[in-house]
Amino acid sequence: MPACGLPIPRPRPWTATRLPSLCPSTSSSTPALPTLPSLMVRPSPLTPGSRLPYNQVTRGKPIRKGSLATFPGRVRRIIMEEIAPGVSLCMIVRDEEENLPRCLDSVAGLVDEIVLVDTGSADHTVSLARSYGARVFRLEWPENFAMARNFSLDQATRQWIFCLDADEELAPAGRASFRPLLAREGVEGYLSTILNLVDNPAGEREILRHSSLRLFRNRPGYRFRGPLHEEILTSIRESSPQAVIAASPVEIIHHGYTSPAKAARNKAGRNLGILRQALAGNPGDLFLQYNLGLEYWQLGDFPAAARWLGQVYAGCGREWPHAAALTRNYAICLLELGDPATAVAVLEQGAARFPAYTDLFYLLAVAHRRLGQPEKAVELASRCLELGEPPAGYVSTWGVGGHKACMLAGEMLEELEDYEQAARAYTVALQRHPQYVPALFGLVRVLGRLYDAQGCVSYLEQYFDFSTARAVEVLLEALATARMNEAGLLVARKAVRLWPENQRLRLLLARALMLREREVLAAARGRFRGVPVLEREWYGAALALERLEALISGRKRTGGEAECPPPPSACA
Repeated sequence: MPACGLPIPRPRPWTATRLPSLCPSTSSSTPALPTLPSLMVRPSPLTPGSRLPYNQVTRGKPIRKGSLATFPGRVRRIIMEEIAPGVSLCMIVRDEEENLPRCLDSVAGLVDEIVLVDTGSADHTVSLARSYGARVFRLEWPENFAMARNFSLDQATRQWIFCLDADEELAPAGRASFRPLLAREGVEGYLSTILNLVDNPAGEREILRHSSLRLFRNRPGYRFRGPLHEEILTSIRESSPQAVIAASPVEIIHHGYTSPAKAARNKAGRNLGILRQALAGNPGDLFLQYNLGLEYWQLGDFPAAARWLGQVYAGCGREWPHAAALTRNYAICLLELGDPATAVAVLEQGAARFPAYTDLFYLLAVAHRRLGQPEKAVELASRCLELGEPPAGYVSTWGVGGHKACMLAGEMLEELEDYEQAARAYTVALQRHPQYVPALFGLVRVLGRLYDAQGCVSYLEQYFDFSTARAVEVLLEALATARMNEAGLLVARKAVRLWPENQRLRLLLARALMLREREVLAAARGRFRGVPVLEREWYGAALALERLEALISGRKRTGGEAECPPPPSACA
């Protein structure tokens, strides 16, 4: 039986004040920030000495579609570097009244001005922005993100520019280090880590991490390019070939990929129109084709996504700036389509090209699991733990070099009936991510195979400190799911003694008692089967317990729920 060689960790608190965790732990294993590759090459819309007709300038009023209007005096000030110190927050928005307060609150006291370009809001976005002191400009949507973004840069009056979207927020951990970045000499821009909150098909909250250049000096030659997924690094490199782009501890949380956010918007549909229009004028652009595949992926149209991503995969080489991420995303689409064999071929080639890209080895483990090869999956999961989180330059799901790899190894070892090693894997997963609830459920499940009720509770108390009522609640849910009713009763009784006023724990104790009694009655029925009188008496008791449990848990029985079998007839 394979062993993943995972040591049981030292005792560590397991607290669950907010589940699931929305941000990764601030551990020293956080990878360095990547250097962004060059993306699309297009002429910059504003270069030093450029002249713009004055009749395009309409401050605070709608500007016709496609205009790159700015103020002639503003251009002169930029060229002469007569701009005030500090940082301008530049945003483009539309109907963002739900998200905007969270975003602006996150940068309160850090930015010196807010430049907000509204592209046609019908809600209270504009009035909300003005209540925060923002300078609001209106722009007819030009069907091009770079053009809208550059219009916002044209209005900025500070030496630094910081770009955020309304569905983003500055992570609290980076606030203290934000302003000192502005004082560093010789640096033209800083990379920030974007933490994309994503709800996976299993309903779990994941964090997809990548880096983006969001803080940079306000210079006329620095302008965004690309109609969608616009980037500014190319123009910075062209204007200042020796420009230093540094890493920073600044993290930005992006909420736009969560299920509620996607349900409330039709961003993918809008983006498809932009990309199709751009591809009509440049059908051979691999970056546009790649993003079109990703938009189909966001819509859940995996056949179309795989078709476009596969086309790019066949047409690009290793040196293409997005080759690593393309390999990852194409393989995920193949797995979603139920083709793990092709995914393995793609991933093995990618792992040979990018041997430090942990995500590829994690997906290889998933593919081999689906091919019915659990031993190989365990081996690859262990490889992920050896690699750790991928280094700078890779789009990555947080945890593939830590708790997610341990979780996958635990599930495979459980399938192989190596419960001791599975328990070790789940334990290390919880050590890496103390709020990772799926690992707790897996650990409780395998402990039930190894120990009796008291032994299970002793193991949990040895390695974890369930020192809050909320943490005990989660543990009781895990024990109930694993049908470890006796262990659940032990934990519930101890918790009620510690927190006698907690009504939620009292209800959970009552449920634990009922579950244990139901288990006893089920065993009794098995012994008395064939004795109709005793079996009818059991039925009434079990039905009463079921109704009492439904009453305490606040739910009603439905026809789809499992119910007690009907009582045997008198002639049974």
